[in-house]
Amino acid sequence: MVVNDDYSEKVQYDDPDYPVMISRDFLSSYPNYAAPSHWHDDIELIAVLSGQMQYSVNGEIFGLCAGEGVFINSRQMHFGFSSDREECEFICILLHPMLLGATPAYEHDFVLPVIRRSGLPYLCLHADISWQRQIWALIGRMYEVREQKTAALQVQAAFLLVWSLLYAHIPLEKTTGTLQD
Repeated sequence: MVVNDDYSEKVQYDDPDYPVMISRDFLSSYPNYAAPSHWHDDIELIAVLSGQMQYSVNGEIFGLCAGEGVFINSRQMHFGFSSDREECEFICILLHPMLLGATPAYEHDFVLPVIRRSGLPYLCLHADISWQRQIWALIGRMYEVREQKTAALQVQAAFLLVWSLLYAHIPLEKTTGTLQD
């Protein structure tokens, strides 16, 4: 992971033509079991496969266990860690929001209301909530298809499903005219 002076991550996409990065990792692969604190324009999705980790988003710390995950909105300062240096295996996916903007109206109506929602820096994904469990499963699906010939299409389709679930279930701020930050 390369982090710039402003703490933005210089994201190394899996394919330079498609703004997606998909990895399966262990906390032990990071110094002191902690990723560097960083931010990026991408949406980040984490699915914990085994063990547990602590996660910080904008200084708010919460725990994630196997079967749980987190959606991190665009431009949020975040990192995962284990203060006890316990192992955690997880899938991490970065997806640029441009993958969701088929038309300006689509971007205005469905993408920007979520990205610009000031009260949604992140959302924990809990196994006991059906639609959040679906997102966790879609993260796994994106990982499974990442090397297939049609991976770009399948990952984008899964991302659209994730977005549809988020949009349908999170409260959105009412806007008139232009969107407010």
